[in-house]
Amino acid sequence: MNRKKWIWIAVGLLAAALLACGGLIGTVVYLSLRHLNVQRVSVESADREFEQVRARFAGKIPLIEIDEGDWERPRIHQPPEAVAAHAPLQTMHIMAWNERDGKLVKMDLPFWILRLNTRYKSYVFSSNDFGDLERLNLSAEDLERYGPGLLVDHRGRRGERVLVWTD
Repeated sequence: MNRKKWIWIAVGLLAAALLACGGLIGTVVYLSLRHLNVQRVSVESADREFEQVRARFAGKIPLIEIDEGDWERPRIHQPPEAVAAHAPLQTMHIMAWNERDGKLVKMDLPFWILRLNTRYKSYVFSSNDFGDLERLNLSAEDLERYGPGLLVDHRGRRGERVLVWTD
């Protein structure tokens, strides 16, 4: 083959790769925005939403406990080894309230996305999430073994609140 054909083939392959990357990025952005809801609400309305979710887990302690005074050292309450059989987890729900901004953020993360994280033995939490949760070594498999339930219920000194649960 002559040289011009190889150049056109290379340009065509490069263009196809760029289109594929653009499509993948667009899909990820679309899915992320579809599962994200940010709204301004009153303190009473936010408290009501948190209490409705928290009522589902009445009497249960969260898997991860974050003390107000020691944000950098969260504790994990190990689930019992013999957990009853349950269906695979479908969604991780995150609800966060910032009293200063009056914003309530809700995000529903499909659990299959967490299963895709194969780096670091599929650890779900990293040091960028809540303090230094990377030391907890929680993987998607650990959360599935724990089953549906409350992962984090934290109320900060400045009125912020974070609730994370799976189902």
